[in-house]
Amino acid sequence: MLDLGIISKAASLIAESEEKGRSFTDKEKHFIMEYAFKIHDLELVTSLISNMAKEKENDEAFMSKYGSLLEEQEVWISQLENLLVALEMYRIEEEKALRKITFALKVCGVDVSVDDIKNKDAEEIKKMVRK
Repeated sequence: MLDLGIISKAASLIAESEEKGRSFTDKEKHFIMEYAFKIHDLELVTSLISNMAKEKENDEAFMSKYGSLLEEQEVWISQLENLLVALEMYRIEEEKALRKITFALKVCGVDVSVDDIKNKDAEEIKKMVRK
């Protein structure tokens, strides 16, 4: 979800720093805005601007440091998204398997629902099939 509030806050923090005498290059402003857009963490954005405002000569170092933090978060988020996709795929396959089992049992004369199969252990279902 796009949070324009953090972008706006980053722009106002840059303006405040520039009013105090620190001028940011277009490259630095672009980096800060991109960082704010991707990270969605006002505390980290504020820290970045504050650190960059303190020492002009180290701006590349700060951009590198904060860029690596962003990359670490992106990897973590990507891994989490992959796990969520895998979980959803598992849920879909589980639902298909449960429907197939339910259908097979109904063909054999055992009236059982998907919820029954989910909530009962295998031994209870085996007893139902044997009856």
